[in-house]
Amino acid sequence: TSDNNEYIVIGAHLDHLGGYDNGPYYPGALDNASGIATMLEIARILRGLEEAPQKTIVFMAFNGEEVCLAGSEFYASNPLFPLASTTMINIDMVGSKGANTIELAGYHRQSNYTQNMLKWFADNLSISARISNIASSDHVHFAARGSQSVMITHIEENPLSHTILDTYDNTIDLELLNDAIELVLSFIMNQAY
Repeated sequence: TSDNNEYIVIGAHLDHLGGYDNGPYYPGALDNASGIATMLEIARILRGLEEAPQKTIVFMAFNGEEVCLAGSEFYASNPLFPLASTTMINIDMVGSKGANTIELAGYHRQSNYTQNMLKWFADNLSISARISNIASSDHVHFAARGSQSVMITHIEENPLSHTILDTYDNTIDLELLNDAIELVLSFIMNQAY
């Protein structure tokens, strides 16, 4: 926490389809254990720094993304920090095997500034990235209430997402996961340190 009145939220959803009473279990390694793992690794790295950030960095794991984005909607309707002073980076389905480009997804052009900054960092890190607009994850409720809010994702359709085969060995590429970590860390170091 800092004395500055600006905030960076790093978020990811922790829910998936899970199991059904007498049916199969859907493990959700890509959707969205990959986002949670990325968020936790970023938190671990930042915690090891000796220098304190100049902005407050908040890590949030949302539940209910698979149920109409319920968790992020609740938070955005009852924020602990002013949303107009918050930049939100939503990490959803990163490291997907077979993907080659990170999507920097905003919502109705609300977050062009942050998207362009992330694209600049990606280009300088030689990470393939493109700017797009996607209205189907936790960044939406933040953007709709005035936050700069971008989802980072490897969105290329993975046929194993939302199946019983969405396991680490089937769906996760560690090199791509590391690209997402490096990109978000570069943004944070520039914006908060």
